[in-house]
Amino acid sequence: RMVGRALKQIPDDLSAPCHRVVNVSGRLVPGWTEQKQLLLEEGISFKQNGCVDLKKHLWNYSVPE
Repeated sequence: RMVGRALKQIPDDLSAPCHRVVNVSGRLVPGWTEQKQLLLEEGISFKQNGCVDLKKHLWNYSVPE
């Protein structure tokens, strides 16, 4: 929720890939119809329930040693 609130404060003229932010279940932002299209254009796939397939697209990161 904090991330969502912070992203809402970003000025319109600042280009930020905020469409990539989904909740822990892969749900999209309610009322933002363009979000799914933007993700589809990047090759993101969705489950039948409309959520991002996080098993396939979850960001993998490693902590540098």
